[in-house]
Formats: sequence, structure tokens, C-alpha cells
Amino acid sequence: MSNKNIEEALLKVKLFSSAPESSVQAVAELSEIVEVRPGQALFYEGDDSDCMYVVRSGTVVIKKSSSEDEEDIAKIGSQSHLGEMTFLNCGADGAYEKRTASAEASEESSLIKIPFAGLEKIIEKDSVFGCYFYKMIALNLSGRIQKTDEDLVSLKSLRLRHV
Repeated sequence: MSNKNIEEALLKVKLFSSAPESSVQAVAELSEIVEVRPGQALFYEGDDSDCMYVVRSGTVVIKKSSSEDEEDIAKIGSQSHLGEMTFLNCGADGAYEKRTASAEASEESSLIKIPFAGLEKIIEKDSVFGCYFYKMIALNLSGRIQKTDEDLVSLKSLRLRHV
């Protein structure tokens, strides 16, 4: 896939849809397409991290280890992104934190892999893009937190009914 096609795919994603065009072009240039089969892992909880992904097509399931098994905690579909949390959790030494969950394709999926090192350089060069990017990440994470809150309230009310 050409950089132009990657750029067009990125512009369909809310994370990049209103970003400066030159910055989206720069992100497209450093990105690559990854095709995955159902059941294929992108990464595992505890792995080192160096990239994030945008889902072009298909679905990726986010899994978290529990005391008994691995639980599906989210499904990430087309035109959304995953793996960004470790980008935000970069230490003073420049090292990214380990992956906090696993990610596995639940169907044939096509993803755009964006390396953190290149993304950081683009953000350093273009502060307008950097502000936009971090704001969009914050809005996305806020939505996920709200969904988690709703799920917790539902679980609590179910538990109270069965006590």
C-alpha cells in the first residue's frame, strides 16, 4: 500500500481526521500496513512497546489477565486505534512502559502500524499536531473511562439484586 493510501486511511480516523495535512503525510510515511489472521496476536500483556495501531478493517480484541484466565475487555473496530497508552506512559529515560493488555485479531484485519519513535519526532517538530494528537487521545480515553464507569455501575446493580 502506498503512503498516499495510508494517509487516506488515517484521515478517516477521528485521531487524525482534522490534523494538519503535512503531519498526517509524515505519519503515513513512517507507517506500515500489517495484515493479521483471526487469533493472531499483535502483542501480549507485559511485552515491550514501540508502536500503536490504527484498525483499517476488521476487529481486534483487547484482553487482560485475571486471576483465573484472560478476559476480553474491549473490541476495537475499523477506524479506531489501540496501543496508544504506552506512548503516553514514556518514562524520563525515554523507555515506554510494558503493554498493559494483550491484543488479538478476532477476524481477518488490516492495521496501520505507527512507530512511536517517528511519531515523537513529528510531534516535536509540529506543536499544533502535538496538541491536536494529545487532545484526541485524551478524548478517546475519556470515552473509554465513561464506558468502564457504566459497566461497573451495571455490574454493581446486578450484584446487589443477587445478594
